[in-house]
Amino acid sequence: FTVMARHVNKMGRVPMIRMDMIKDMDLKVPDNFEELYEVLKAFKEAYPDSAPWTNRNGTSSLLSAIAFPMGVTYNMEFDPDVNGGEWTYGTVRPEFKDVLAYVNRLYKEGILDPDYAVNTAQQWQEKLSSGKSYFYYDNGSFSINFNKALEAEGYKDAFGPLPIMENSKGQRRTWYYEPHWYGTCYVVSSKVEDPENVMKF
Repeated sequence: FTVMARHVNKMGRVPMIRMDMIKDMDLKVPDNFEELYEVLKAFKEAYPDSAPWTNRNGTSSLLSAIAFPMGVTYNMEFDPDVNGGEWTYGTVRPEFKDVLAYVNRLYKEGILDPDYAVNTAQQWQEKLSSGKSYFYYDNGSFSINFNKALEAEGYKDAFGPLPIMENSKGQRRTWYYEPHWYGTCYVVSSKVEDPENVMKF
């Protein structure tokens, strides 16, 4: 087979929140992670049966989304803010404990979805589309579908992006996906006898 690449628009994981709820509850748009906690806590108090923050694809997906914005890499990644730029294994750095402590507080208070570690993408989408959850840190373009579903229920312009939030170090940082998908798209030759099983290892 041949590896096929296609270029895409610059995208990445961003904090997406129910902006309509912030406005309706007269809350301040959060500018840092502590303010985000306060807003989500207010959501939880107003709607006790909700899970304000939800995610898909397990713990690794959650931590990899927020670790870099909070000031430390997740696993082996390049960090431009360490000694002028170094590859670091973030999960063994002392500041990674702050990420874990933050997530632990959200979980204990019921702000983080109790099923965060086992949610499928479909379950995640259902919660955000039906008003059971109000925040996610992932690809912002998913909000198009969530907003469409919520608009049918009378909620207009529900999800919107937050500014890149300030972390405890005073930094504002995030990362983009690579501008290509090399190695993730494949073409299988028409001459292959069993195309259904060619990619099974």
